[in-house]
Amino acid sequence: MMLNMCLCLKARILIYFSWLFQFCALLLLGHQGTAAGEPLIFRPDSHRLTVQTSYYDSKANFDPVDGTFVGLDSGKYLRALGVGVKWDQISSKRSAWRFGLNAVQAESFDGSFVRKRSAVSDVFLGYQFFWIAKPIKLKPEFIVNVPVESVDPATDEVLLGDGVTVAHAVMWAQAKWLSLDHTAYLGAAYRTGGLSSLVEFSIGSKKEFEGFDIGAEVVGFESVTDDEFTATPAQRTTVTNRVNAGSLKYYAVNPSLISANVFFGLQMTEALGFRLGYGMDVQGKNFGKGSTIYLNLEWDLSTTGDEFTKSRRQGQQAADVDKFTVEATEYDENLFREEKPKPMRSKNKKPKKSVDQLINEAEDSLEK
Repeated sequence: MMLNMCLCLKARILIYFSWLFQFCALLLLGHQGTAAGEPLIFRPDSHRLTVQTSYYDSKANFDPVDGTFVGLDSGKYLRALGVGVKWDQISSKRSAWRFGLNAVQAESFDGSFVRKRSAVSDVFLGYQFFWIAKPIKLKPEFIVNVPVESVDPATDEVLLGDGVTVAHAVMWAQAKWLSLDHTAYLGAAYRTGGLSSLVEFSIGSKKEFEGFDIGAEVVGFESVTDDEFTATPAQRTTVTNRVNAGSLKYYAVNPSLISANVFFGLQMTEALGFRLGYGMDVQGKNFGKGSTIYLNLEWDLSTTGDEFTKSRRQGQQAADVDKFTVEATEYDENLFREEKPKPMRSKNKKPKKSVDQLINEAEDSLEK
């Protein structure tokens, strides 16, 4: 009895913590990038809420020519505190929708003045499809980010993003090898407003343990078309120098970037988990160089409230069984299709005799 009361109390504390975390995250008004997100596990009629928070700090830019980085002058900096709210709706074992919004609180210091502003930066809508199960899982995804406001070249306020519509087309790939889960994607991003289009990529691995996982990934993008101001980049840098302390994090001409991330995930209950990570920009051109700390809270709303009263071990076992069932359906549906039974030949039925055999038997009987 006492044990059950303690488990109920702990479960309620976790629930209240999750509500408080999401409420505070929404008030922070930060920013999460426009990357495609992550591949989904296709469990029909399930849904999940994810709150993604991040803190970005940059005091340097990658050079547009050789990729070396140069620090911003006179203690200048750009910082962005962000939140993204994402809803995943898995409508069937083959298709899923995702939508949400990103917001940002940006602050820049140009050596004399501090500019600071908070607002919703963009909304997005996406669709992911489970295509192939073997030899690796392939899941195409299409997602469109629409800005709340565009960039005004005459603005005197810090920029919160590129201010353009971005259409992503991505192919996710998943495989398990050497007890590690490997994930990668390759895609393209078309950007309006005269900005260059991008090729996006990522590759990462993680190791799952009982109730938690650790992993690392490399993500990046490369410009594959020219910005409309490639020959006159000052038309963009004049804006970023004035309001973003010279940082090229947003509104840059033909940017490219490679970042390295490490992360730790913890499944606190069957329904609630979080992921803590750190990312560092290691290589790029014509883009801001910085570091990012992020904390994501994932809440599986398909579970019932009663499941919070279970012990952690019981909840983990139930989750493992559920994952096993989902993975089985994702791997190969043909394994569960009943084959048509082949007609069975009766053991007592004598084989039919040929015409020659019948003639020979008739001759033998006449001779007798």
